[in-house]
Amino acid sequence: MSNPMSMIGKHILVTGASQGIGRATAKQVAALGAEVCAVARNEDKLQTLMAELEGEGHCYRCVDLSDFTAIEPLMKEIVQVSGKLDGLVHAAGIANSMPLKMTTHSYLDKMFRINFFAYAELLRLAGKKKYSNDGASFVGVSSLAAQYGNQGQTAYAASKGAMDSMLRPVAKELADRKIRVNNVAFSMVDTEIYKNFLVTAAQNEIETINTYQYMGVIEVADAANAICFLLSDACRYITGTTLMVDGGLAG
Repeated sequence: MSNPMSMIGKHILVTGASQGIGRATAKQVAALGAEVCAVARNEDKLQTLMAELEGEGHCYRCVDLSDFTAIEPLMKEIVQVSGKLDGLVHAAGIANSMPLKMTTHSYLDKMFRINFFAYAELLRLAGKKKYSNDGASFVGVSSLAAQYGNQGQTAYAASKGAMDSMLRPVAKELADRKIRVNNVAFSMVDTEIYKNFLVTAAQNEIETINTYQYMGVIEVADAANAICFLLSDACRYITGTTLMVDGGLAG
């Protein structure tokens, strides 16, 4: 019996691959047989990642995705070197908190540049026949903050909400090529961001998370598994959807 999660022969681009969910996803898709192109800003971390990936044919590129002019040359180079994409994961993002009174236009712009605008540009390019194969799958890393945002998350929640809102139109436009476009909205995941939160948060904030996210903080490997599910042929009829992976928080 064939494995519907197998990614043998697939070429997957993962942004934000130097740490957190992006790094775990790159490792998992490689373990499932895919060739990975890892994109992030930190070359040292990317080189370390390359040494940890199973399989062969992987590559990395150091790119600041807030510079939109760099994204199309990146796509062209990746396709020229490794072939058209079968999958895209946009895990790059900013998750800073800022009170409303300090949420200036420049701060909003910085947040949206990585979380939303870069994703939109990647989808625009990856949706073209010269950059992707028919039947490809594109996945964005969203957040439950888009629906259940807390204090200080005005910019973050709005950027993730924008990611979710564009899914259905994009999915409809790419459906004739059998390309699927989905997001995964996570609650608290055990990443570097969460570890920093534990250092700075008050005890009652930590207890609140443990109370309402009653299945516990999500391990990065489990977050990666949810993304891999959407990338794989196991869900080839799922598109235009935001999958909630919340540890019970939204229940």
